[in-house]
Amino acid sequence: MPVSSLMFIVETDACDLGVGAVLMQEGHPIAFISKGLSGKHLSLSVYDKELLALAMAVTKWNQYLMGRQFVVKTDQKALKYLLDQKLHTGFQMKWVAKLMQYDSEIEYKTGRENKAADALSRMPMPEALVVVVAPVDSSLFERIRDSWSNDEGLAKLIEDLKEQLEGHKGYSYIHQQLRRHGILIVGKDVQLRRDLISKWHDTPSGGHSGMDNTYRRLVGLFYWKG
Repeated sequence: MPVSSLMFIVETDACDLGVGAVLMQEGHPIAFISKGLSGKHLSLSVYDKELLALAMAVTKWNQYLMGRQFVVKTDQKALKYLLDQKLHTGFQMKWVAKLMQYDSEIEYKTGRENKAADALSRMPMPEALVVVVAPVDSSLFERIRDSWSNDEGLAKLIEDLKEQLEGHKGYSYIHQQLRRHGILIVGKDVQLRRDLISKWHDTPSGGHSGMDNTYRRLVGLFYWKG
């Protein structure tokens, strides 16, 4: 869960077809967001795409960032001097005005260091996808990780992803989290799957909603076969 006393870090990145961001505290991811670009956004400059990634992130995570200091890490050097530069387009004026509402420090981070946001920006997704990690407590997450180790196919997938082997489009293993199109994967642990369904149906995390709503929440948070 987010801790109010700790500094929030927002890592952002953009590529030709998409933008992505990760919200973190002390090196641990709290939430991810990725959005494919379409229409006029495809023709934006690299600088403007990076600006869009940052604007999308702070807008989505406004509840965590507004009214407090936080750090933004980007591999676009020019963004470090965002508020000191001359603005050339209405697009830039709009989003810089939005960002001026926040108390942020922008730091440059090489693409090699910015792996999580870079991977998210390159996922082929036409619409925004947000995956919130916070509702998964540490003990439950350990069980999810154990389910990968006990699943021969997933264990092999993780090794392939670590070695950056091709043939696993849409899958990622970042910050020790195995994901399919940004969704956390659950292995072949029947009891664990039942516990996840129960947690999101019978507790405040799920709001004691009906099974249809519970299913829709789980589809957005977890992926498993069968």
